[in-house]
Amino acid sequence: MRMRLKSFSLFLLFAPLLACGPTVKKTAELSQRENRVIGILPLSTDDDLRRERLEFLQTSLKRELQSSGYLVVDDALLTADCGGNDCPRLGNVAQKFQIQSFAKLHIDSLYRANFLAGYVNTLHGTLRLLDPSGKEIESVEHTEREKGGLVFNSGQVLEGLRSTSDNFGDDSFNRLAEKFVKVLVGEVPAPKGATGSGDFTTVKLSQVNTLSLGEGRYQFCAEGTTGGKASLLIDSQRATLRELQSGKYCGSLFLGGLIKPTSRMYLELRSAYGVIDRQEVDAKPFLLCDLSGLLKRSGSTISFGCAGGTELEKASCDTQLAQCRDSQLVVFQAPSEAGPFEKKGVLQTSWTDTKGGDDSSSIYAVLAVSPRGTKASVLTLARSE
Repeated sequence: MRMRLKSFSLFLLFAPLLACGPTVKKTAELSQRENRVIGILPLSTDDDLRRERLEFLQTSLKRELQSSGYLVVDDALLTADCGGNDCPRLGNVAQKFQIQSFAKLHIDSLYRANFLAGYVNTLHGTLRLLDPSGKEIESVEHTEREKGGLVFNSGQVLEGLRSTSDNFGDDSFNRLAEKFVKVLVGEVPAPKGATGSGDFTTVKLSQVNTLSLGEGRYQFCAEGTTGGKASLLIDSQRATLRELQSGKYCGSLFLGGLIKPTSRMYLELRSAYGVIDRQEVDAKPFLLCDLSGLLKRSGSTISFGCAGGTELEKASCDTQLAQCRDSQLVVFQAPSEAGPFEKKGVLQTSWTDTKGGDDSSSIYAVLAVSPRGTKASVLTLARSE
């Protein structure tokens, strides 16, 4: 009796490894319809999967469909118009983006078994294709497995232990997820047909306008291809503009302190399929206050402002300083860059200190503070020469 129970236990352990490939169900309609333009609906799951793993599965599905030749609608645009995970506005979304079919991935379970002699990971779920009305036209159910460790590596003890140890990380899940998604998409018919009556494969920005709203706040508006996603990019930061009407995107943004003299600004419009058009925006008009080059030291004299230089240099300096007219300019002094910095006074448009002394390590700094209390992103330091 014990032998039978032992054999039965081993059978339960290894039976999943003997399962066949995916189970595919297709309707007659599937082979007759165009399907090149596809939208991916939010992934659903019955298991307790971390958000990062769900996002990895969703990204893998998008990448695999694109590699197969599908035009995949931008996830963010689709989700914003869907009105929820179940996409109650499915028909409207399909019409807006000319979507010919939807993909919906559901994860039933993720099973990870670690034991002394090895491990077995199992990921099970179903990919469904829906027509624009929400009717299912294909389903692909699949269980993907990954195994490793002593039992599965021909008795290589060291490698088996290392393999079992590595199984606890995200890399193991990612490998399993990529294989799982690849099998599912491999059962989806090859894309065919045109991209629909709309042309979302190209995008064009035709006009960019800015309006100062005061105290460092600006309105940005742009005109371009409808149905896209517009953003203002400032160095590594991004702010989204809304499509107020067909093809017109606007946003009100506070830029005080964000813009540096070296900043690069772009207005970007991204189509539903990720095609991008950009226009560079001159960053200088949006500087809160650029202090670079305004603080000088000659011997024991420290000066701030536009004195000296040619008439052309003085005119350029006056224009630069005019940007700071609403800001409070505060001067500080410190014995070294490490501080401590001592407040010396508040400036108007120029300032001179002839009592700087001969201390070669003396540091001066001028900081601009806006009426809203926002500090300028440029802190100018001047060493004695």
